[in-house]
Amino acid sequence: VFGSLEEGYTQPVAQTVTVGNVGTGTVTLTQPIATNYTLGALSATTLASGATATFSVQPKANLAVGDYSETISISGSNGASVQLSVSFSVSATPVFAVTVINGSGSSSYEAGVTVTVTANPASAGKVFDKWTSSDGVVFNDATSSTTTFVMLSKAVTVTATYKDVEVSVIRDKSKNEHSGIRLSNNIVSDKAVITVDLPNNERVSQVKAVVYDNVGNVVFERTERGNSVTWNLTNNAGRNVANGSYLVVVEAKNTNGKSYPYTAKVGVRR
Repeated sequence: VFGSLEEGYTQPVAQTVTVGNVGTGTVTLTQPIATNYTLGALSATTLASGATATFSVQPKANLAVGDYSETISISGSNGASVQLSVSFSVSATPVFAVTVINGSGSSSYEAGVTVTVTANPASAGKVFDKWTSSDGVVFNDATSSTTTFVMLSKAVTVTATYKDVEVSVIRDKSKNEHSGIRLSNNIVSDKAVITVDLPNNERVSQVKAVVYDNVGNVVFERTERGNSVTWNLTNNAGRNVANGSYLVVVEAKNTNGKSYPYTAKVGVRR
């Protein structure tokens, strides 16, 4: 009678049932009851011959997954009775699989929910690049190592991709003179001293260094006057960083405020 709905359903609209006295005498009706349905009060309990009464029937809210076929008895005086068969079923909300390659978040989700995925740490010499999918997934930010998307009504696969760490020393081509970063050591265990040489022996007024981990998160940032910055292998909260490869992005300024960008890779090994 009421069909089938998914769990978490909105209650179906109540239906009206009409009961009539087809006998020759007066009948007094008893209010019917049901287990999984809400029944409205009888509009009348004493029915003369040919008279009718009505009541409403509606499946209860929040029923669990299952079948709710039921027979409701309407009885009256002098042995009068009638049975009403009602049916309603609740089905499980469908879920769809998310497969995450090179990351976490694989599970089954309902369509329309927000799914969060996180890329695995990159291997040495790599950094996180972006998320990809051939299943029509729209990422909130495909370039973020942790991102979200709205689940589709089908199974999907998403993949975290990586790229090589870009390591370069910049030269001033206009003057054809060397400039770049000098590191105390490419593999460090206690600290890294990052020193900048500018072209034409220009004086360095300040150096800003930003250190990224292998998934592109900023772990350390500092600006110092002069031509060098010292990184004590801690993050911005003062905690020691883990062993691994880190990308150092440097912006050096000369005394006239001109900026020079540089990058280098530092390995931490304690």
